[in-house]
Order: sequence, then C-alpha cells, then structure tokens
Amino acid sequence: MTTEKRSRKILILATALTVIALSAVITVYSAAILGIFTGGPVTVQKISATVTYSGDNDPSSTWNSTLQTIAGSNWYARLEISPGCTGSVTVTFQLQLNNSGNWTDTGAPITTGPITLTGASQDIYAASDGANSDNFNWGTVATAEGTYQILATVNPAS
Repeated sequence: MTTEKRSRKILILATALTVIALSAVITVYSAAILGIFTGGPVTVQKISATVTYSGDNDPSSTWNSTLQTIAGSNWYARLEISPGCTGSVTVTFQLQLNNSGNWTDTGAPITTGPITLTGASQDIYAASDGANSDNFNWGTVATAEGTYQILATVNPAS
C-alpha cells in the first residue's frame, strides 16, 4: 500500500470518527433541549413587623418594644404586621433568655393555626388562633431573674 493511499484512508477514518462524535453531541444536546420544563410563578413577599409587649393585654392600650416587669408579673406579646402582605401564615412565638449576650430558647413555643394576612395592618397574638382573648401570659414562664425577649417566626401555612 502506498503512502498516499494510507494517508487517504487515515483521513477518511478521522473524518468518519469526527462525524460520529459530532452526531452524538448533537443527539445529546437535542435530548437536553427536549427535557426543559418551566414551573408556575412564585410570589415572594417581604413581611415588615414588630414584636411589642403589654402588661395588661388590652389591645387598645399602648404596646411597647420593651417592658420593665418583675418576676411573677403578667406580660404579653403580639406581632404587629405592617400593611402589604397577604396569604396564609403561621406564627411561632418563642420565649428567649439572654445568657451573657446569647439568646437561648426557654419553655415551649406557641404556634398559631393558619392566620390569613389581609394586606392591612394586623396584630397576631401568642395564641393558637392568634386572637387577643387567648394571648399567652409569658410571666408564667419567665419567672427567673433575667432579660427576656420573644422571637416571632412567620412561615407560610402548608
């Protein structure tokens, strides 16, 4: 076999292998394109809210961001949600004690059942139904001397 024929055969073989390789890449790429799917829209909302405290649990009295109390006193918390959010949520209220700058959970959390946010300002209380009449008295749990806070976590209702 002459060198010219051998070079021609190698060129034909290399060309055939290149065509096969490109065909495989195009086939895989085509399969990937056939496998693209888009989900439905997702709406993300930001909630603006503040935890406030009261010694008498009267919704019409002044609720404050801090509260001075003594052991054995009654004190209550609520989450004041600013206007703008809608949808069904649950709120978990957790009492926390300040241990040298680290907030640690104390006692059992209280979680509301699903609460419907209407888009208006709303107050949600530490009760299973979120209502003021069943608002939890944190003074029954926070009996030791120290500094406490309530951590309120809002989650979409499932």
